[in-house]
Amino acid sequence: MAVKRYNVSFFQPHVGADAPPALQRGDFFSAFLADSPLLEAGPYKYRLVVNQVGRDVFRGEFKRFGHDDLPHAGRPDNREDAERELEMAEDEMTIERNHFLYYRRRRVLVWQENRRASQVAQLGRYLSDLLGHTVAFNPIMTAEATRAMMLEEHAPKAIEFTVARPLNAAMYDPHDESARVLDLLSGLNALSGSFRISANKQGVRGRLLDAARALRLGTSLVESGQARRVKLELEGVDHPIDLVADRLRGRALVEMLGRYPVTASIYSELDRIHNDCEAELNAILGP
Repeated sequence: MAVKRYNVSFFQPHVGADAPPALQRGDFFSAFLADSPLLEAGPYKYRLVVNQVGRDVFRGEFKRFGHDDLPHAGRPDNREDAERELEMAEDEMTIERNHFLYYRRRRVLVWQENRRASQVAQLGRYLSDLLGHTVAFNPIMTAEATRAMMLEEHAPKAIEFTVARPLNAAMYDPHDESARVLDLLSGLNALSGSFRISANKQGVRGRLLDAARALRLGTSLVESGQARRVKLELEGVDHPIDLVADRLRGRALVEMLGRYPVTASIYSELDRIHNDCEAELNAILGP
């Protein structure tokens, strides 16, 4: 059976102080165990499929339905009639998936990255629409980076990033922080760009960036899946924090059935990666 490697990332959901106690405790998925609505966003439709597999453990798929172009099928024998279009019924759409595990007690989301499907920010927008409160997923940083990222003590003085232009701009929220950067690249017909935004210049010291906006932009670029590097230079910290390289991540080797992961294989790998990172999670979040 064919196998494929996927990146796996760790995130934590966050809500505002006005959210109800259940959401404050991290209970984001219980409401969708029986069924979940189909939500439309631009050219795509989204649905959440969730099962509870333990007292505080949820297993889910985030499905994206679209009208993506289908490849041709055929035999490699160089005959004119050896190639044909793949057809779908008028009411059918293509499906792409992100699989995930969610550990409610510590509010940890273990997320299968899949560029054909969605970014975790889209899951946040889906939950926000249905729950009536803004849900944002922030990447969990390594313990060392987390200690340095205490923005109350170390505010950012510069943000530096390299980002690629998305091949399908319709997948990205135009109101997202990263959208302005991606729109700039698109408007210039550029494929990628490197940026440095700083509060300082030569001869002027002590100026700092807006910490919340800088972190929101950095997180948004990471969630977009288009950023190769996002570095924050912090006041009083010798080495910059890279929001891409310093994230808590793993690699899954998954058995495939056609273009989709075998269900048992992907969830087994997500669980293994979570267990492999248990010591690091304890250092960051506590046991």
